[in-house]
Amino acid sequence: MSNNELDLAWQFVNYTGRHIFLTGKAGTGKTTFLHRVRTEGLKRAVVAAPTGVAAVNAKGVTLHSLFQLPFGVIDPERMPREGKFKFNKAKIELIRSMDLLIIDEVSMVRADVLDAVDRVLRRFRRADRVFGGVQVLMIGDMEQLPPVTKEDEWEILRRFYETPYFFSSKAFRESGALTIELKHIYRQEDETFIRLLNEVRQGRLSDQSLRLLQSRYRPDFEPGDDEGYILLTTHNYKADRLNRKKLEALPGDPVTYRAQIKGHFPENAYPAKEELVLKRGAQVMFLKNDRSGLRRYYNGKIGTVTDLDDDRVWVRPAGEDQIIEVEAETWENVRYKVDDRTGEILENKQGSFSQIPLRLAWAITIHKSQGLTFDKAIIDAELSFAHGQTYVALSRCRSLEGLVLKTPIRAGAFIRDRQIEDFGRQIAAFKPGPEEWQASAREYFLQTVDQMLDLSPARPLINRILQIYRKHPNSIEGEVEQTFGPMVPQVIDPLTEVKDKFLAQLRRMAAQSADIQKDEAIRERIEKAIAYFRQETEEKLDKPFRAFSYTTENKQLEKDLDAVLEKLDRLFSEKMSVFQALDDGFSLEKYLEARARARAAKPAKRKKTKPVFSGRHADLCDLLRSYRWEQATGQDVPAFHIFTQKSLYDLCEKLPVTPRQLAEVHGFGRVRIERYGDDITDIIRSYCLANEIPLPEDPPPKKKKPDKSTYEISLELFRQGKRIEEIARQRGLKDETVWRHLSRFVLSGRLPVEALIPEERFRHLKAIWNRHHFESLSAFREKAGETFSWNELRLVRDLAQKERDV
Repeated sequence: MSNNELDLAWQFVNYTGRHIFLTGKAGTGKTTFLHRVRTEGLKRAVVAAPTGVAAVNAKGVTLHSLFQLPFGVIDPERMPREGKFKFNKAKIELIRSMDLLIIDEVSMVRADVLDAVDRVLRRFRRADRVFGGVQVLMIGDMEQLPPVTKEDEWEILRRFYETPYFFSSKAFRESGALTIELKHIYRQEDETFIRLLNEVRQGRLSDQSLRLLQSRYRPDFEPGDDEGYILLTTHNYKADRLNRKKLEALPGDPVTYRAQIKGHFPENAYPAKEELVLKRGAQVMFLKNDRSGLRRYYNGKIGTVTDLDDDRVWVRPAGEDQIIEVEAETWENVRYKVDDRTGEILENKQGSFSQIPLRLAWAITIHKSQGLTFDKAIIDAELSFAHGQTYVALSRCRSLEGLVLKTPIRAGAFIRDRQIEDFGRQIAAFKPGPEEWQASAREYFLQTVDQMLDLSPARPLINRILQIYRKHPNSIEGEVEQTFGPMVPQVIDPLTEVKDKFLAQLRRMAAQSADIQKDEAIRERIEKAIAYFRQETEEKLDKPFRAFSYTTENKQLEKDLDAVLEKLDRLFSEKMSVFQALDDGFSLEKYLEARARARAAKPAKRKKTKPVFSGRHADLCDLLRSYRWEQATGQDVPAFHIFTQKSLYDLCEKLPVTPRQLAEVHGFGRVRIERYGDDITDIIRSYCLANEIPLPEDPPPKKKKPDKSTYEISLELFRQGKRIEEIARQRGLKDETVWRHLSRFVLSGRLPVEALIPEERFRHLKAIWNRHHFESLSAFREKAGETFSWNELRLVRDLAQKERDV
């Protein structure tokens, strides 16, 4: 299928960032275009619709589930403050990853819902741009069914919106969306019928068309059982009553087919009856297209049941001799998720609904007929109660000959909405043409080049790696600081500055260019930039990253680090893959294809190699590591519980062979020496003897302790008028250690508490403690506030507990 409007829509969707409203009469190919964009487009797309059934038919999700919107009115002034809008990491990642949001059946989307979508996208992406910078493709026909808006809901919404329709939303008005109207009708071929439908659509039926339509009025018409007519009516009760009456009138016993529902599949999205009751002779309608490729049936095809058994139904289509064997089909309820490894947006199956894809079809509501096509239909639209219903009903039919009016079409059946007419005139006044396309394509071209050369997304990932390492330097072994420390200040920041200057030059060149995509000078400049950025990225980012390895015994640290490293791996892999794909020249289409391939490709899994021990005695390091692993496995504890990474490397540097020497190693106190000391010193002694390494001698005896205790010395200096910081500096201690020394004397009564805590602060803290009696110091700190030090809080607590014990 190809025509000018569809080609233009394809160009705008794929090669610009413009928001698009794709509209057109019934049967113009809107749904087919949606599926083409979803399957063949070069952007990461997510499909959503306002209702569960519409979402299933579009192979997407509902807007409410995708954006976690509440049902009912969404007050634009309150939405950001409501507690319901909490998103998990997977949903946030999905929202941040999409390039294109496709909204099907947008005519049924209320203004407040579209504004809510805009708010969510802005919140998790770019708050300064409408829809958070995501391109939005809205598909629908405003002459078909409108959004459901109750009177009490409109009383609230009218304070914010001129109409309940999506085009009155603040987001749509701000978006500058282009409207592309599809003209060619594929459903009907009769020009007279097409003209008649167009007049119904516009609410201006000519006398000639009215006479032609009324000629199809046949109030006493009763179709034969095998003719395949379906009644389209305005209300559910009328359709259900006729279907039930017709089924009961058939001879024979009914057969009930129960749907098989697995996982999560919301009831309001069931695409077929949960319990389908059929008899031989029942008129039915297919609810799915034939997946076999033989095209024996399609969604909306009418037929008659000829036979049934427990899990199959045989149907003869109206006007055909062939009998089709129909088995259960499966519909899937999908949610979107971002693949952690590739960054691709995937459809994640949440549940399934399996049922014979048929429904009773002597009658159906006009609402449920939207999107379907019938060869023969009987229309009962006398009680039409909503804008667009009569048009939807009449346009379901392929031809005027297959149309029968059960009730006369009166003037009142053509319910028109002036707001729709006004909107129609507005969009008709501005139709995008070559100039609009060129301007949009130019801007998208420049934005795409900017994105292609942009390495700033690596900045938060690198900073996160460094943050994890700097918080736990003793638990991670590897050249983390040496590898990642220089990347942002020495590589990414300078490259970002180069990129920004280059883009400014490119914009000046683009302003003078007739066609930016075919401009040789611009193409050459971009290719030189790609070559430069590729070399810088490869040599200063990708290669150091590939050479990096680390080890840690802390499983949570390993999990956190690996998650960030994997994201950085994906980013660098995508950049390098795209740069390499453009070795033989640049074009926008080649870049988009290369980016799509790079995102879809799974990067090779990073090999986790242990870093080479940078000190002496690497073989001893392996021996001690093995011993630690055996002990940890036997005791079912993490390896660092035996001794830490820092202790391991300290052992290899100091080579202790006696308990006194082992006591000088980081992390080895009395308990650890008692448990593992003999084994460790035996391993080290054997290693030294085997490698002819002299055994180290015991350190000289420690100096005799001074007559005065360390506490007394701190107290004496304090009484001489020295401040805590001065005492700590003079004695080579930490401020906190001196404070603990002095606190001891406060508790014993040798120092007044005011010597350490001003009287007013002490009274305030003591009052807080006496009111609450906290279970932890952290809870005390939270209540008291961060203006008080941990030392002050601890002393107040200890004094209070001492008083209580007395």
